[in-house]
Amino acid sequence: MGLAALSAQANVVIGTTRVVFNADKPITTVQLQNTGTAPSLIQSWLDFSEFNAVETGKKAPFIITPPVTRIEADTRQTLRIRYTGEPLAQDRETLFYLNILDVPPKPKKEQLAESGNYIQFAVRSRLKFFFRPANLPYSVNNAYEKVTWHIIDKKLVAKNPTPYFITYSGLSLLAKNAAQQDLEEGGMVAPFSEHSFQLPKQPLQADSVEWHLINDYGGSQKGRSALQY
Repeated sequence: MGLAALSAQANVVIGTTRVVFNADKPITTVQLQNTGTAPSLIQSWLDFSEFNAVETGKKAPFIITPPVTRIEADTRQTLRIRYTGEPLAQDRETLFYLNILDVPPKPKKEQLAESGNYIQFAVRSRLKFFFRPANLPYSVNNAYEKVTWHIIDKKLVAKNPTPYFITYSGLSLLAKNAAQQDLEEGGMVAPFSEHSFQLPKQPLQADSVEWHLINDYGGSQKGRSALQY
């Protein structure tokens, strides 16, 4: 019995790790590049996140052009995403997921002859897609410092009074004597809500929190906030 060759490599590189759709602009774009040596078939779509209470089967109010495209080796493709205008919350961001499915080509005859069997997988990338209304009271950069941090029931609680989703990639407890204790998890705090982070079994007696968040461009941004008990 011949061995099966497995293929699960994504050849198409996405030019961003998240997308912010600003409502005051009619369209946003996502760049794709095929870095492989063979063409790839790409299928793209948007769906609602777990933060949206919608009926089953409802489609996200965006049109992606093209929804299906073939990208030749070593070439680029631009996805254009347009809002259809269906009502969305205007006092806060709404989160969707942008799905990009990379379907590789079938193996050539000589590849099949070498391996005997060949199992092929499509690779799906799932990116956060934030719809940002035009008239929010302040910018996202001014939102980060408005989050308050608390120790409640042996957990670190972030309270977000802003209209923005804020994603933390790393958190640390800091004490006055410069001692530091890193938390094992990050997480995302939805607008006008709170999120609890698990503390170590023996948490540091800290007076502040150092946080690393992911900004609009997918980069890391660091800050420090007082801790409330």
